[in-house]
Amino acid sequence: MRISITTKLILFVLILSLISTYIVGKYSYEKAKSALVQRTFDQLTSLRIEKSNRIQNFFKQCLNDVTHISQLDDTKEIIKMLSSSNDSENNKDLIRVYQRFLKRFIESSNSYAKLTIAARENTLHVDIQKDIQNEGFYSVKPVGLAISELRRKMGIHKQVMIQDMDGSQKKQEPAIFIVARIENTIELESAMVILEVPIGVINDIMFENRLHNGLGQTGEAYLVGSDYLLRSTSRFENNDVLITKVATEGVKEAFKGITGTKQILDYRNIPVLSSYSTIDIPGLNWVILAEIDVKEAMVSIMSIRSNIMYLTFIIFLLLLGVVALLTSMITAPIRSLIGKTEKVAAGEFGHTLNYKANDEVGDLVNAFNKMTLQLKVQSEKLDTERFLRLNSLIDGQELERRRLSKELHDGLGQLILTNKLKVERALKEEPEKAKQIISESEELFKKTMQEIRNISNGLMPAVLTAFGLEKAIRNLSKEIAESTGLKILVDINIGKRNINSKFETHLYRIVQEALNNVIKHAKATEVNIELNIYNNHLMLSIIDNGIGVTSKSMNESKGNGLNNMKYRAELLGGTLEILGETGKETKVVLLVKNFSYGGD
Repeated sequence: MRISITTKLILFVLILSLISTYIVGKYSYEKAKSALVQRTFDQLTSLRIEKSNRIQNFFKQCLNDVTHISQLDDTKEIIKMLSSSNDSENNKDLIRVYQRFLKRFIESSNSYAKLTIAARENTLHVDIQKDIQNEGFYSVKPVGLAISELRRKMGIHKQVMIQDMDGSQKKQEPAIFIVARIENTIELESAMVILEVPIGVINDIMFENRLHNGLGQTGEAYLVGSDYLLRSTSRFENNDVLITKVATEGVKEAFKGITGTKQILDYRNIPVLSSYSTIDIPGLNWVILAEIDVKEAMVSIMSIRSNIMYLTFIIFLLLLGVVALLTSMITAPIRSLIGKTEKVAAGEFGHTLNYKANDEVGDLVNAFNKMTLQLKVQSEKLDTERFLRLNSLIDGQELERRRLSKELHDGLGQLILTNKLKVERALKEEPEKAKQIISESEELFKKTMQEIRNISNGLMPAVLTAFGLEKAIRNLSKEIAESTGLKILVDINIGKRNINSKFETHLYRIVQEALNNVIKHAKATEVNIELNIYNNHLMLSIIDNGIGVTSKSMNESKGNGLNNMKYRAELLGGTLEILGETGKETKVVLLVKNFSYGGD
Protein backbone atom coordinates (compact mmCIF):
# COMPACT_ATOMS: atom_id res chain seq x y z
CA MET A 1 0.00 0.00 0.00
CA ARG A 2 1.37 3.38 -1.05
CA ILE A 3 1.66 5.97 1.74
CA SER A 4 2.35 9.56 0.76
CA ILE A 5 5.09 11.67 2.31
CA THR A 6 2.42 13.99 3.73
CA THR A 7 0.76 11.10 5.56
CA LYS A 8 4.12 9.79 6.75
CA LEU A 9 5.18 13.21 8.06
CA ILE A 10 1.84 13.75 9.81
CA LEU A 11 1.92 10.30 11.39
CA PHE A 12 5.58 10.58 12.39
CA VAL A 13 5.25 14.04 13.96
CA LEU A 14 1.97 13.19 15.67
CA ILE A 15 3.30 9.93 17.09
CA LEU A 16 6.46 11.66 18.26
CA SER A 17 4.47 14.53 19.78
CA LEU A 18 1.98 12.21 21.45
CA ILE A 19 4.77 10.09 22.89
CA SER A 20 6.51 13.21 24.19
CA THR A 21 3.26 14.59 25.59
CA TYR A 22 2.47 11.24 27.19
CA ILE A 23 5.91 11.00 28.78
CA VAL A 24 5.73 14.57 30.12
CA GLY A 25 2.15 14.06 31.28
CA LYS A 26 2.94 10.69 32.85
CA TYR A 27 5.99 12.12 34.59
CA SER A 28 4.00 15.14 35.86
CA TYR A 29 1.16 12.87 36.97
CA GLU A 30 3.47 10.48 38.82
CA LYS A 31 5.34 13.34 40.49
CA ALA A 32 2.07 14.98 41.53
CA LYS A 33 0.69 11.64 42.69
CA SER A 34 3.83 10.91 44.69
CA ALA A 35 3.69 14.36 46.29
CA LEU A 36 -0.02 13.97 47.08
CA VAL A 37 0.47 10.50 48.55
CA GLN A 38 3.37 11.76 50.66
CA ARG A 39 1.34 14.73 51.84
CA THR A 40 -1.58 12.42 52.70
CA PHE A 41 0.77 10.12 54.61
CA ASP A 42 2.14 13.14 56.48
CA GLN A 43 -1.40 14.23 57.39
CA LEU A 44 -2.34 10.71 58.47
CA THR A 45 0.85 10.43 60.51
CA SER A 46 0.13 13.77 62.20
CA LEU A 47 -3.41 12.63 62.93
CA ARG A 48 -2.17 9.27 64.25
CA ILE A 49 0.37 10.95 66.53
CA GLU A 50 -2.24 13.43 67.79
CA LYS A 51 -4.75 10.64 68.52
CA SER A 52 -2.06 8.49 70.08
CA ASN A 53 -0.99 11.32 72.37
CA ARG A 54 -4.57 11.99 73.40
CA ILE A 55 -5.25 8.33 74.16
CA GLN A 56 -2.02 8.01 76.09
CA ASN A 57 -2.70 11.22 78.03
CA PHE A 58 -6.24 10.06 78.71
CA PHE A 59 -5.12 6.76 80.23
CA LYS A 60 -2.37 8.53 82.11
CA GLN A 61 -5.05 10.76 83.63
CA CYS A 62 -7.18 7.71 84.36
CA LEU A 63 -4.29 6.14 86.27
CA ASN A 64 -3.77 9.36 88.18
CA ASP A 65 -7.48 9.54 89.00
CA VAL A 66 -7.75 5.99 90.24
CA THR A 67 -4.54 6.37 92.25
CA HIS A 68 -5.82 9.59 93.81
CA ILE A 69 -9.18 8.00 94.68
CA SER A 70 -7.45 5.02 96.29
CA GLN A 71 -5.53 7.38 98.57
CA LEU A 72 -8.53 9.43 99.79
CA ASP A 73 -9.58 9.06 103.43
CA ASP A 74 -13.21 8.82 102.30
CA THR A 75 -12.38 5.78 100.21
CA LYS A 76 -10.65 4.11 103.12
CA GLU A 77 -13.63 4.95 105.33
CA ILE A 78 -15.95 3.29 102.84
CA ILE A 79 -13.76 0.16 102.87
CA LYS A 80 -14.21 -0.03 106.66
CA MET A 81 -17.97 0.34 106.35
CA LEU A 82 -18.13 -2.35 103.64
CA SER A 83 -16.19 -4.68 105.92
CA SER A 84 -18.63 -4.11 108.86
CA SER A 85 -22.18 -5.39 109.17
CA ASN A 86 -24.39 -4.11 106.43
CA ASP A 87 -27.33 -2.51 108.37
CA SER A 88 -29.44 0.43 107.27
CA GLU A 89 -27.76 2.92 109.56
CA ASN A 90 -24.36 2.06 108.13
CA ASN A 91 -25.78 2.45 104.60
CA LYS A 92 -27.00 5.93 105.42
CA ASP A 93 -23.63 6.85 106.78
CA LEU A 94 -22.06 5.37 103.63
CA ILE A 95 -24.28 7.54 101.43
CA ARG A 96 -23.40 10.68 103.34
CA VAL A 97 -19.69 9.95 103.16
CA TYR A 98 -19.82 9.18 99.42
CA GLN A 99 -21.93 12.24 98.67
CA ARG A 100 -19.13 14.34 100.04
CA PHE A 101 -16.64 12.29 97.99
CA LEU A 102 -18.60 12.67 94.72
CA LYS A 103 -18.93 16.40 95.15
CA ARG A 104 -15.21 16.70 95.71
CA PHE A 105 -14.04 14.57 92.78
CA ILE A 106 -16.29 12.35 90.72
CA GLU A 107 -18.82 14.94 89.59
CA SER A 108 -16.08 16.83 87.75
CA SER A 109 -15.31 13.83 85.44
CA ASN A 110 -17.17 12.71 82.27
CA SER A 111 -14.77 9.91 81.45
CA TYR A 112 -16.11 7.09 83.59
CA ALA A 113 -19.28 5.03 83.60
CA LYS A 114 -18.98 3.39 87.01
CA LEU A 115 -16.87 3.44 90.15
CA THR A 116 -16.44 0.32 92.18
CA ILE A 117 -14.85 0.10 95.66
CA ALA A 118 -14.21 -3.50 96.57
CA ALA A 119 -13.53 -4.78 100.07
CA ARG A 120 -12.86 -8.41 100.90
CA GLU A 121 -16.49 -9.49 100.95
CA ASN A 122 -18.59 -6.60 99.66
CA THR A 123 -18.41 -4.01 96.88
CA LEU A 124 -19.89 -0.60 96.41
CA HIS A 125 -20.99 0.07 92.85
CA VAL A 126 -21.66 3.67 91.89
CA ASP A 127 -23.24 4.63 88.55
CA ILE A 128 -21.48 7.95 88.05
CA GLN A 129 -23.65 8.91 85.10
CA LYS A 130 -26.83 9.02 87.30
CA ASP A 131 -27.85 11.81 89.61
CA ILE A 132 -26.95 11.34 93.26
CA GLN A 133 -30.58 11.51 94.37
CA ASN A 134 -31.78 8.83 91.92
CA GLU A 135 -32.41 5.29 92.88
CA GLY A 136 -29.86 2.98 91.45
CA PHE A 137 -27.14 5.59 91.81
CA TYR A 138 -25.29 3.16 94.05
CA SER A 139 -25.64 -0.41 95.25
CA VAL A 140 -23.80 -2.63 97.67
CA LYS A 141 -23.25 -6.18 96.52
CA PRO A 142 -21.14 -9.16 97.44
CA VAL A 143 -17.89 -9.62 95.54
CA GLY A 144 -18.70 -11.26 92.18
CA LEU A 145 -16.63 -13.30 89.72
CA ALA A 146 -15.55 -10.25 87.74
CA ILE A 147 -14.11 -8.55 90.85
CA SER A 148 -12.46 -11.77 91.91
CA GLU A 149 -10.83 -12.12 88.50
CA LEU A 150 -9.55 -8.51 88.63
CA ARG A 151 -8.21 -9.14 92.12
CA ARG A 152 -6.45 -12.26 90.88
CA LYS A 153 -4.84 -10.41 87.97
CA MET A 154 -3.89 -7.56 90.29
CA GLY A 155 -1.96 -9.92 92.57
CA ILE A 156 0.01 -8.53 95.50
CA HIS A 157 2.71 -6.68 93.59
CA LYS A 158 0.83 -4.32 91.30
CA GLN A 159 -0.17 -0.90 92.58
CA VAL A 160 -2.28 0.07 89.54
CA MET A 161 -3.50 -1.89 86.51
CA ILE A 162 -5.41 -1.32 83.27
CA GLN A 163 -7.61 -4.25 82.30
CA ASP A 164 -8.26 -4.43 78.55
CA MET A 165 -11.72 -5.28 77.30
CA ASP A 166 -12.01 -8.90 76.18
CA GLY A 167 -14.31 -11.37 74.51
CA SER A 168 -16.37 -11.91 77.66
CA GLN A 169 -17.84 -8.42 77.19
CA LYS A 170 -19.35 -9.08 73.76
CA LYS A 171 -22.86 -9.37 75.23
CA GLN A 172 -22.62 -6.03 77.01
CA GLU A 173 -21.11 -2.68 76.20
CA PRO A 174 -17.33 -3.15 76.16
CA ALA A 175 -15.41 -1.24 78.78
CA ILE A 176 -11.89 -0.83 80.14
CA PHE A 177 -11.18 -1.11 83.87
CA ILE A 178 -8.64 1.03 85.68
CA VAL A 179 -7.73 -0.66 88.98
CA ALA A 180 -5.74 0.67 91.96
CA ARG A 181 -4.88 -1.02 95.25
CA ILE A 182 -6.04 0.71 98.49
CA GLU A 183 -3.15 0.77 100.93
CA ASN A 184 -2.84 1.29 104.65
CA THR A 185 -5.98 -0.60 105.50
CA ILE A 186 -6.60 -3.82 107.22
CA GLU A 187 -7.97 -5.02 103.88
CA LEU A 188 -4.61 -4.35 102.12
CA GLU A 189 -4.47 -7.55 100.13
CA SER A 190 -8.04 -7.38 98.79
CA ALA A 191 -9.29 -3.73 98.74
CA MET A 192 -9.39 -2.06 95.30
CA VAL A 193 -10.77 0.97 93.52
CA ILE A 194 -12.06 0.24 90.00
CA LEU A 195 -12.94 2.86 87.39
CA GLU A 196 -14.91 1.68 84.36
CA VAL A 197 -14.11 3.53 81.14
CA PRO A 198 -16.93 3.05 78.56
CA ILE A 199 -16.13 2.49 74.90
CA GLY A 200 -17.91 5.72 74.03
CA VAL A 201 -15.14 7.77 75.66
CA ILE A 202 -12.52 6.00 73.52
CA ASN A 203 -14.64 6.54 70.43
CA ASP A 204 -15.02 10.24 71.19
CA ILE A 205 -11.27 10.60 71.28
CA MET A 206 -10.62 8.52 68.14
CA PHE A 207 -13.33 10.14 66.02
CA GLU A 208 -14.65 13.64 66.45
CA ASN A 209 -17.71 14.27 64.34
CA ARG A 210 -16.82 17.73 63.16
CA LEU A 211 -16.19 19.30 59.75
CA HIS A 212 -12.44 19.73 59.82
CA ASN A 213 -11.29 16.65 61.67
CA GLY A 214 -8.77 15.68 58.97
CA LEU A 215 -10.59 12.45 58.14
CA GLY A 216 -12.68 13.49 55.14
CA GLN A 217 -15.48 11.21 53.99
CA THR A 218 -13.67 7.87 54.34
CA GLY A 219 -10.85 8.54 56.79
CA GLU A 220 -10.75 7.09 60.30
CA ALA A 221 -8.41 6.52 63.20
CA TYR A 222 -8.95 3.33 65.18
CA LEU A 223 -7.40 0.99 67.72
CA VAL A 224 -6.69 -2.74 67.42
CA GLY A 225 -5.82 -5.13 70.24
CA SER A 226 -3.33 -7.98 70.27
CA ASP A 227 -6.17 -10.37 69.37
CA TYR A 228 -6.59 -8.36 66.09
CA LEU A 229 -10.04 -7.21 67.21
CA LEU A 230 -11.19 -3.60 67.15
CA ARG A 231 -10.85 -1.57 70.36
CA SER A 232 -12.66 1.47 68.98
CA THR A 233 -15.84 1.66 66.93
CA SER A 234 -15.44 1.57 63.17
CA ARG A 235 -16.77 4.47 61.16
CA PHE A 236 -18.33 2.04 58.70
CA GLU A 237 -19.67 -0.78 60.90
CA ASN A 238 -21.90 -0.79 64.03
CA ASN A 239 -21.30 -2.77 67.24
CA ASP A 240 -17.98 -3.97 65.89
CA VAL A 241 -15.73 -3.60 68.95
CA LEU A 242 -14.37 -7.01 69.92
CA ILE A 243 -16.17 -8.42 66.87
CA THR A 244 -14.50 -7.11 63.72
CA LYS A 245 -11.12 -8.70 63.06
CA VAL A 246 -8.40 -6.47 61.65
CA ALA A 247 -5.43 -8.57 60.54
CA THR A 248 -4.17 -6.17 57.88
CA GLU A 249 -0.58 -5.71 56.78
CA GLY A 250 -0.34 -2.45 58.71
CA VAL A 251 -1.55 -4.04 61.98
CA LYS A 252 0.87 -6.95 61.64
CA GLU A 253 3.84 -4.67 60.98
CA ALA A 254 2.87 -2.42 63.90
CA PHE A 255 2.76 -5.41 66.29
CA LYS A 256 6.28 -6.21 65.08
CA GLY A 257 7.36 -2.82 66.35
CA ILE A 258 7.42 -1.17 62.91
CA THR A 259 6.14 2.38 62.61
CA GLY A 260 5.40 3.36 59.03
CA THR A 261 3.10 4.30 56.16
CA LYS A 262 1.92 2.15 53.30
CA GLN A 263 -0.89 1.59 50.83
CA ILE A 264 -2.70 -1.55 51.98
CA LEU A 265 -6.08 -3.28 51.97
CA ASP A 266 -8.02 -2.46 55.15
CA TYR A 267 -10.40 -4.74 57.09
CA ARG A 268 -13.10 -3.93 54.47
CA ASN A 269 -10.71 -5.15 51.75
CA ILE A 270 -10.61 -1.64 50.27
CA PRO A 271 -7.31 0.04 49.21
CA VAL A 272 -6.34 2.68 51.77
CA LEU A 273 -3.37 4.83 52.67
CA SER A 274 -2.41 3.83 56.19
CA SER A 275 -0.17 5.22 58.93
CA TYR A 276 0.40 2.82 61.82
CA SER A 277 2.35 2.34 65.06
CA THR A 278 2.04 0.84 68.53
CA ILE A 279 0.57 2.91 71.35
CA ASP A 280 2.41 3.33 74.68
CA ILE A 281 -0.15 2.53 77.40
CA PRO A 282 0.96 0.32 80.32
CA GLY A 283 -0.98 -2.93 80.31
CA LEU A 284 -2.54 -2.42 76.88
CA ASN A 285 -0.99 -4.04 73.78
CA TRP A 286 -2.69 -1.87 71.18
CA VAL A 287 -1.80 -0.42 67.79
CA ILE A 288 -3.29 2.75 66.38
CA LEU A 289 -3.96 3.32 62.69
CA ALA A 290 -5.03 6.40 60.73
CA GLU A 291 -6.35 5.56 57.25
CA ILE A 292 -8.19 7.06 54.30
CA ASP A 293 -9.48 5.43 51.13
CA VAL A 294 -7.09 5.72 48.19
CA LYS A 295 -9.99 6.74 45.96
CA GLU A 296 -10.80 9.78 48.11
CA ALA A 297 -7.15 10.66 48.65
CA MET A 298 -6.56 10.59 44.89
CA VAL A 299 -9.55 12.76 43.96
CA SER A 300 -7.41 15.81 43.21
CA ILE A 301 -4.82 13.80 41.27
CA MET A 302 -7.62 12.19 39.25
CA SER A 303 -8.65 15.70 38.31
CA ILE A 304 -5.07 16.42 37.26
CA ARG A 305 -5.02 13.24 35.16
CA SER A 306 -8.26 14.25 33.46
CA ASN A 307 -6.82 17.68 32.77
CA ILE A 308 -3.69 16.08 31.31
CA MET A 309 -5.86 13.91 29.06
CA TYR A 310 -7.88 16.91 27.91
CA LEU A 311 -4.71 18.91 27.36
CA THR A 312 -3.17 16.02 25.40
CA PHE A 313 -6.26 15.85 23.19
CA ILE A 314 -6.18 19.61 22.58
CA ILE A 315 -2.45 19.47 21.80
CA PHE A 316 -3.17 16.56 19.45
CA LEU A 317 -5.73 18.61 17.53
CA LEU A 318 -3.44 21.65 17.38
CA LEU A 319 -0.51 19.53 16.23
CA LEU A 320 -2.71 17.86 13.64
CA GLY A 321 -3.54 21.25 12.12
CA VAL A 322 0.01 22.60 12.35
CA VAL A 323 1.59 19.42 10.97
CA ALA A 324 -0.95 19.23 8.13
CA LEU A 325 -0.14 22.85 7.22
CA LEU A 326 3.62 22.34 7.45
CA THR A 327 3.59 19.09 5.48
CA SER A 328 1.42 20.74 2.84
CA MET A 329 4.00 23.54 2.57
CA ILE A 330 6.85 21.03 2.41
CA THR A 331 5.26 18.66 -0.08
CA ALA A 332 3.68 21.28 -2.37
CA PRO A 333 6.93 21.80 -4.33
CA ILE A 334 7.47 18.03 -4.35
CA ARG A 335 4.03 17.50 -5.89
CA SER A 336 4.81 20.19 -8.46
CA LEU A 337 8.13 18.49 -9.06
CA ILE A 338 6.35 15.20 -9.72
CA GLY A 339 4.15 16.88 -12.34
CA LYS A 340 7.16 18.45 -14.04
CA THR A 341 9.05 15.14 -13.91
CA GLU A 342 6.17 13.39 -15.67
CA LYS A 343 6.37 16.00 -18.42
CA VAL A 344 10.13 15.48 -18.70
CA ALA A 345 9.54 11.72 -18.85
CA ALA A 346 7.13 12.41 -21.74
CA GLY A 347 9.92 14.26 -23.55
CA GLU A 348 8.91 17.85 -22.72
CA PHE A 349 12.25 19.19 -21.57
CA GLY A 350 12.99 22.68 -20.23
CA HIS A 351 10.15 22.91 -17.66
CA THR A 352 11.41 24.48 -14.41
CA LEU A 353 10.00 25.23 -10.95
CA ASN A 354 10.12 28.65 -9.31
CA TYR A 355 10.87 27.66 -5.71
CA LYS A 356 13.24 29.83 -3.71
CA ALA A 357 14.13 28.19 -0.42
CA ASN A 358 17.47 27.46 1.21
CA ASP A 359 16.69 23.90 2.25
CA GLU A 360 16.87 20.34 0.96
CA VAL A 361 13.69 20.73 -1.11
CA GLY A 362 15.16 23.89 -2.62
CA ASP A 363 18.33 21.95 -3.48
CA LEU A 364 16.20 19.22 -5.07
CA VAL A 365 14.28 21.78 -7.14
CA ASN A 366 17.52 23.47 -8.25
CA ALA A 367 18.98 20.11 -9.23
CA PHE A 368 15.81 19.31 -11.18
CA ASN A 369 15.90 22.67 -12.96
CA LYS A 370 19.53 22.15 -13.94
CA MET A 371 18.76 18.60 -15.09
CA THR A 372 15.80 19.55 -17.26
CA LEU A 373 17.69 22.45 -18.84
CA GLN A 374 20.65 20.19 -19.56
CA LEU A 375 18.29 17.57 -20.97
CA LYS A 376 16.82 20.23 -23.21
CA VAL A 377 20.27 21.27 -24.45
CA GLN A 378 21.34 17.67 -24.92
CA SER A 379 18.07 16.88 -26.66
CA GLU A 380 18.64 19.77 -29.02
CA LYS A 381 22.20 18.59 -29.62
CA LEU A 382 20.95 15.07 -30.25
CA ASP A 383 18.35 16.37 -32.66
CA THR A 384 21.04 18.38 -34.46
CA GLU A 385 23.39 15.41 -34.47
CA ARG A 386 20.61 13.15 -35.65
CA PHE A 387 19.83 15.62 -38.41
CA LEU A 388 23.50 15.80 -39.40
CA ARG A 389 23.82 12.04 -39.34
CA LEU A 390 20.72 11.67 -41.42
CA ASN A 391 22.07 14.22 -43.85
CA SER A 392 25.44 12.44 -43.86
CA LEU A 393 23.71 9.15 -44.49
CA ILE A 394 21.63 10.61 -47.30
CA ASP A 395 24.64 12.52 -48.73
CA GLY A 396 26.77 9.40 -48.47
CA GLN A 397 24.11 7.40 -50.21
CA GLU A 398 23.81 10.05 -52.91
CA LEU A 399 27.59 10.21 -53.34
CA GLU A 400 27.79 6.45 -53.51
CA ARG A 401 25.00 6.40 -56.05
CA ARG A 402 26.71 9.09 -58.12
CA ARG A 403 30.01 7.24 -57.91
CA LEU A 404 28.31 4.02 -58.83
CA SER A 405 26.40 5.76 -61.63
CA LYS A 406 29.60 7.36 -62.95
CA GLU A 407 31.49 4.07 -62.78
CA LEU A 408 28.64 2.25 -64.48
CA HIS A 409 28.34 4.94 -67.15
CA ASP A 410 31.99 5.76 -67.72
CA GLY A 411 33.51 2.37 -67.10
CA LEU A 412 31.13 -0.52 -67.32
CA GLY A 413 28.74 1.22 -69.73
CA GLN A 414 31.51 2.15 -72.19
CA LEU A 415 32.94 -1.37 -72.08
CA ILE A 416 29.54 -2.95 -72.78
CA LEU A 417 28.79 -0.45 -75.56
CA THR A 418 32.21 -1.07 -77.14
CA ASN A 419 31.68 -4.80 -76.89
CA LYS A 420 28.23 -4.44 -78.49
CA LEU A 421 29.70 -2.52 -81.42
CA LYS A 422 32.43 -5.14 -81.88
CA VAL A 423 29.87 -7.94 -81.96
CA GLU A 424 27.77 -6.08 -84.51
CA ARG A 425 30.88 -5.42 -86.59
CA ALA A 426 31.91 -9.10 -86.46
CA LEU A 427 28.58 -10.10 -87.88
CA LYS A 428 29.29 -8.05 -90.98
CA GLU A 429 32.90 -9.09 -91.62
CA GLU A 430 34.47 -12.07 -93.28
CA PRO A 431 35.05 -15.12 -91.13
CA GLU A 432 38.72 -14.48 -90.61
CA LYS A 433 38.16 -10.88 -89.75
CA ALA A 434 35.13 -11.76 -87.62
CA LYS A 435 37.21 -14.28 -85.72
CA GLN A 436 39.77 -11.58 -84.85
CA ILE A 437 37.02 -9.17 -83.76
CA ILE A 438 35.41 -11.86 -81.56
CA SER A 439 38.82 -12.50 -79.94
CA GLU A 440 39.08 -8.78 -79.14
CA SER A 441 35.53 -8.88 -77.82
CA GLU A 442 36.51 -11.75 -75.49
CA GLU A 443 39.28 -9.63 -73.96
CA LEU A 444 36.87 -6.80 -73.63
CA PHE A 445 34.45 -9.11 -71.73
CA LYS A 446 37.26 -9.94 -69.32
CA LYS A 447 37.81 -6.23 -68.65
CA THR A 448 34.05 -5.85 -68.14
CA MET A 449 34.05 -8.65 -65.56
CA GLN A 450 37.00 -7.07 -63.74
CA GLU A 451 35.20 -3.73 -63.70
CA ILE A 452 32.14 -5.42 -62.19
CA ARG A 453 34.37 -6.98 -59.50
CA ASN A 454 35.90 -3.56 -58.70
CA ILE A 455 32.47 -1.97 -58.32
CA SER A 456 31.32 -4.92 -56.18
CA ASN A 457 34.38 -4.58 -53.92
CA GLY A 458 33.61 -0.90 -53.52
CA LEU A 459 30.16 -1.80 -52.23
CA MET A 460 31.20 -4.80 -50.12
CA PRO A 461 34.75 -6.18 -50.36
CA ALA A 462 34.56 -9.85 -51.18
CA VAL A 463 37.75 -10.50 -49.24
CA LEU A 464 36.03 -9.24 -46.04
CA THR A 465 33.29 -11.80 -46.42
CA ALA A 466 35.60 -14.58 -47.55
CA PHE A 467 38.68 -14.11 -45.36
CA GLY A 468 37.71 -11.78 -42.49
CA LEU A 469 38.63 -8.39 -41.16
CA GLU A 470 42.40 -8.78 -40.88
CA LYS A 471 42.84 -9.96 -44.48
CA ALA A 472 40.50 -7.25 -45.79
CA ILE A 473 42.42 -4.44 -44.02
CA ARG A 474 45.74 -5.79 -45.23
CA ASN A 475 44.46 -6.04 -48.87
CA LEU A 476 43.03 -2.52 -48.66
CA SER A 477 46.32 -1.19 -47.33
CA LYS A 478 48.25 -3.01 -50.05
CA GLU A 479 46.06 -1.63 -52.86
CA ILE A 480 46.29 1.94 -51.55
CA ALA A 481 50.04 1.64 -51.05
CA GLU A 482 50.49 0.40 -54.58
CA SER A 483 48.29 3.12 -56.10
CA THR A 484 49.51 6.10 -53.99
CA GLY A 485 53.02 5.22 -52.92
CA LEU A 486 52.12 5.49 -49.18
CA LYS A 487 54.01 3.28 -46.77
CA ILE A 488 51.33 1.55 -44.71
CA LEU A 489 52.30 -0.63 -41.73
CA VAL A 490 49.61 -2.94 -40.37
CA ASP A 491 49.68 -4.56 -36.89
CA ILE A 492 46.55 -6.59 -36.06
CA ASN A 493 46.11 -8.78 -32.98
CA ILE A 494 42.46 -9.77 -32.57
CA GLY A 495 42.76 -13.48 -31.86
CA LYS A 496 41.24 -16.36 -33.76
CA ARG A 497 37.62 -15.89 -32.80
CA ASN A 498 35.24 -14.58 -35.45
CA ILE A 499 33.89 -11.06 -35.00
CA ASN A 500 30.27 -10.21 -35.79
CA SER A 501 30.05 -9.41 -39.53
CA LYS A 502 28.40 -6.06 -38.85
CA PHE A 503 31.20 -5.12 -36.49
CA GLU A 504 33.76 -6.16 -39.10
CA THR A 505 32.07 -3.97 -41.70
CA HIS A 506 32.03 -0.93 -39.36
CA LEU A 507 35.70 -1.40 -38.47
CA TYR A 508 36.66 -1.87 -42.10
CA ARG A 509 34.80 1.29 -43.18
CA ILE A 510 36.40 3.33 -40.38
CA VAL A 511 39.86 2.21 -41.58
CA GLN A 512 38.87 2.88 -45.20
CA GLU A 513 37.56 6.38 -44.41
CA ALA A 514 40.61 7.23 -42.32
CA LEU A 515 42.96 6.18 -45.16
CA ASN A 516 40.89 8.21 -47.67
CA ASN A 517 41.26 11.27 -45.41
CA VAL A 518 45.01 10.71 -45.20
CA ILE A 519 45.24 10.51 -48.99
CA LYS A 520 43.10 13.63 -49.51
CA HIS A 521 44.33 15.94 -46.71
CA ALA A 522 47.33 14.72 -44.72
CA LYS A 523 50.12 14.85 -47.33
CA ALA A 524 51.65 11.95 -45.41
CA THR A 525 54.25 9.44 -46.48
CA GLU A 526 53.67 6.81 -43.81
CA VAL A 527 50.65 5.38 -42.01
CA ASN A 528 50.55 2.94 -39.03
CA ILE A 529 47.42 0.87 -38.48
CA GLU A 530 47.07 -1.01 -35.16
CA LEU A 531 44.10 -3.14 -34.13
CA ASN A 532 44.23 -4.97 -30.79
CA ILE A 533 41.81 -6.66 -28.39
CA TYR A 534 42.98 -7.02 -24.75
CA ASN A 535 41.02 -7.51 -21.49
CA ASN A 536 37.79 -7.37 -23.53
CA HIS A 537 38.73 -3.87 -24.77
CA LEU A 538 39.12 -3.17 -28.52
CA MET A 539 41.44 -0.37 -29.68
CA LEU A 540 41.98 0.75 -33.29
CA SER A 541 44.52 3.48 -34.01
CA ILE A 542 45.47 4.99 -37.41
CA ILE A 543 48.51 7.30 -37.17
CA ASP A 544 49.95 9.30 -40.09
CA ASN A 545 53.00 11.58 -40.29
CA GLY A 546 51.25 14.25 -42.30
CA ILE A 547 50.72 17.99 -41.80
CA GLY A 548 48.38 17.45 -38.85
CA VAL A 549 44.89 18.78 -38.06
CA THR A 550 43.31 21.03 -35.41
CA SER A 551 39.98 20.81 -33.67
CA LYS A 552 38.94 24.00 -35.47
CA SER A 553 39.68 22.54 -38.87
CA MET A 554 37.76 19.38 -37.98
CA ASN A 555 34.75 21.42 -36.83
CA GLU A 556 34.84 23.49 -40.03
CA SER A 557 35.10 20.41 -42.23
CA LYS A 558 32.09 20.08 -44.52
CA GLY A 559 32.67 16.46 -45.37
CA ASN A 560 30.62 13.55 -44.07
CA GLY A 561 33.54 11.21 -43.50
CA LEU A 562 34.20 12.20 -39.87
CA ASN A 563 30.50 12.02 -38.95
CA ASN A 564 30.23 8.60 -40.55
CA MET A 565 33.26 7.38 -38.61
CA LYS A 566 31.84 8.64 -35.28
CA TYR A 567 28.44 7.20 -36.06
CA ARG A 568 29.96 3.79 -36.77
CA ALA A 569 31.99 4.04 -33.53
CA GLU A 570 28.74 4.58 -31.56
CA LEU A 571 27.18 1.59 -33.29
CA LEU A 572 30.14 -0.42 -32.03
CA GLY A 573 29.46 0.89 -28.51
CA GLY A 574 32.71 2.87 -28.40
CA THR A 575 34.17 6.35 -28.77
CA LEU A 576 36.26 7.79 -31.58
CA GLU A 577 38.72 10.64 -31.12
CA ILE A 578 40.91 12.47 -33.62
CA LEU A 579 44.03 13.86 -31.97
CA GLY A 580 46.50 16.12 -33.64
CA GLU A 581 48.16 19.49 -33.96
CA THR A 582 49.38 21.48 -36.92
CA GLY A 583 52.72 20.17 -38.13
CA LYS A 584 52.45 16.97 -36.08
CA GLU A 585 51.14 13.48 -36.61
CA THR A 586 47.41 12.84 -36.57
CA LYS A 587 45.86 10.00 -34.56
CA VAL A 588 42.46 8.45 -35.15
CA VAL A 589 41.72 6.36 -32.04
CA LEU A 590 38.70 4.08 -31.61
CA LEU A 591 38.14 2.55 -28.14
CA VAL A 592 35.41 -0.01 -27.42
CA LYS A 593 35.25 -1.07 -23.75
CA ASN A 594 33.81 -4.47 -22.82
CA PHE A 595 33.91 -5.48 -26.46
CA SER A 596 31.96 -8.60 -27.32
CA TYR A 597 32.93 -10.67 -30.36
CA GLY A 598 29.30 -11.50 -30.96
CA GLY A 599 28.30 -13.72 -33.83
CA ASP A 600 26.75 -13.55 -37.22
